[in-house]
Amino acid sequence: MDEHLHRRTKGLLQITEMVPPEIYNELGEKAWDAIHPELVSLVCQIKDFFKDKQVIINTWASSTSDQRKYGYFTERGYRNPESTTGAKNSAHKKGKAFDFDVWEGSRRIDSDNVRKQLMNHLYLFPSLKAMEIKVNWTHLDIMFDQSLRSGQIAGEVYLFDTHGFCGSIPKTSPRTPITGGI
Repeated sequence: MDEHLHRRTKGLLQITEMVPPEIYNELGEKAWDAIHPELVSLVCQIKDFFKDKQVIINTWASSTSDQRKYGYFTERGYRNPESTTGAKNSAHKKGKAFDFDVWEGSRRIDSDNVRKQLMNHLYLFPSLKAMEIKVNWTHLDIMFDQSLRSGQIAGEVYLFDTHGFCGSIPKTSPRTPITGGI
């Protein structure tokens, strides 16, 4: 990881949040090389956006009490290409996606509410390219690939679910707040 990016992540993000234990055990801090720098930047922006809350990605290296509170997660950032979790061409397997939950104290914030907050502030996240909807976690990624994502438009956030494309949202600043269902 370059020095500037390393300074940006200091205190905001640990490599153990972004890779599964087997990758960390094999590579240690060199595991940063598996994560695209734009994704590192996006994760830090998300953590900064929710600065008064906890953004939970992988917890495998966390304390037992944190694992009991937040759950035990190992593949919410980078996934080994041989992993059977998720889609074959998943952005996770390219180091370009992460899943997370947002907690306020002892309460998990509903993922639909997290997505609405993000959708109302898309202009703050220039590298964000896609968001999964209709799941009980938040998935964001930086992958732009029209060969895999029919309907993806440059400058917009591609919305998808397990069945594929659901629409897109322009990254305008600031936008009329989304209040209804997504």
